[in-house]
Amino acid sequence: MAMKGFLVLVVVLAVQCLASAQVSGPTALNALRKMRPTTDWNTGSAKMADFDCDGRPDMVLLGSEKNTVVVGVVWAAQSKQPQILVFPSGRQAQNSFCSNPKSVEIVPLDCQTDAGPLPGCRAAAGCKAFSVADTGCDAFYFYWDASRLGVSWWKR
Repeated sequence: MAMKGFLVLVVVLAVQCLASAQVSGPTALNALRKMRPTTDWNTGSAKMADFDCDGRPDMVLLGSEKNTVVVGVVWAAQSKQPQILVFPSGRQAQNSFCSNPKSVEIVPLDCQTDAGPLPGCRAAAGCKAFSVADTGCDAFYFYWDASRLGVSWWKR
């Protein structure tokens, strides 16, 4: 009987550890470097919040390559592959940055825009979105798209 109680305690502690697990900076950076070794990742841009609405903090980092801005998201769930989004830089286009941004801002998840609801967006308690802005262009807003099971973006 004592052994059964001990096993229940071990299982409960293991579940609690998994539920509170979060991605660390070095782990996130290693995962992104493995996926995209040519990117110069800006560790100073790293921010943590629950972006995929699973209750655990994920990490976002900015990176750059020649004429390219890279946004990397590493999920707290280790079973999920990091997501990398790539945008041109230096052009005045809807899908491009004017220059390389330096920081990420965590923002409340808002599934409504002036143009209507965001596709696949479902508000959840504690879930966040993030924005990335450069100098001279409108900011990009990134949110969890539940229908695609990944980050989507919009820009005014």
